[in-house]
Parts: sequence; structure tokens; C-alpha cells
Amino acid sequence: QEVQARLISLHREQQLCVHRRELTELDIHHRILRFHNYLVALVNKSLLPVRFRLPLLGRGVFLTQGLKYNLELLLFWGPGSLFQGQWNLQPQYKRAGARLELARRLERSLLLLGVANLLLCPFILVWQGLYAFFSYTEALRREPSSLGARRWSLYGRLYLRHFN
Repeated sequence: QEVQARLISLHREQQLCVHRRELTELDIHHRILRFHNYLVALVNKSLLPVRFRLPLLGRGVFLTQGLKYNLELLLFWGPGSLFQGQWNLQPQYKRAGARLELARRLERSLLLLGVANLLLCPFILVWQGLYAFFSYTEALRREPSSLGARRWSLYGRLYLRHFN
């Protein structure tokens, strides 16, 4: 609350935000959580292909932390991402005539990211195994009752979360 009040008073003196005359607490929250809101929108609008039909098992949802990390790298903070810096959408994404070229660039970025993931797969697999083993044994040693605790899945947290 105190940080927000300081930002709002500083904005009144120095006009930090170009687009708005008056800065509110909601504007600050929107700026901080902008990327997270994009992920929420992608999940809520079913734009991410996270639902699969598996033979003999039926429908399933697959959204892991690694997939989320790759999506964030591709869309938000990797080379060729949608944003320049942290807040501004790149100008070419605002033009409708550039969609075909941007789709080709996204396809190429997806291919390169897929090849990088394939090459790093053995190392990631070893790391994930070691990390899971040591984190679960540490949790079991520290608090044995936490092993049976339930948590929301990543998909559930994004799907049920409202926009800010």
C-alpha cells in the first residue's frame, strides 16, 4: 500500500505514465501482472493446446512448468518476443498486414526452441529426477504430513484465475 501511494504521488509530480493523466492502484497491478494475464487469457480462451485425447485413457490436460517456461520464453521475454523491453508491444505486431511474416517468424522460433529442447532433453531429465528426489526427501524429512497434501495443478490455477 505504501509503495503504491508513493508511486501515485510521484506520478502526480513527474507524470510517469504517458497514457494516463491519473495513475490508480489498478493500473499498477495491471502493469505488474501483464504477462500473467496473457497466460490466463490463453488458457481461458482455449488458445493453448493443453487438452489431449489419449487412446484408452480419454481426455487429459498437459500443462507442466517446463511447457509454461517455454511459452514464456517464446512469447514474452525471449529473442523475437512480442514485447520490447518489458511493457510495450512491438510495433510490427500492431499492423494487420504483417501477420503472415510474423507467423513465419513464430514458426521458425518454435522449431528452434523445439530443437533446443530436444538437444537438452537428457540433461533436463537428469536434473528433474535429481530435483524431485531431493526436494521430496527434504519435504518428507522436514514435515512428513506435507507429502499427502493436495495442490492445484498449474492448469487449474490459470483456468480458475480471473483477470486483474
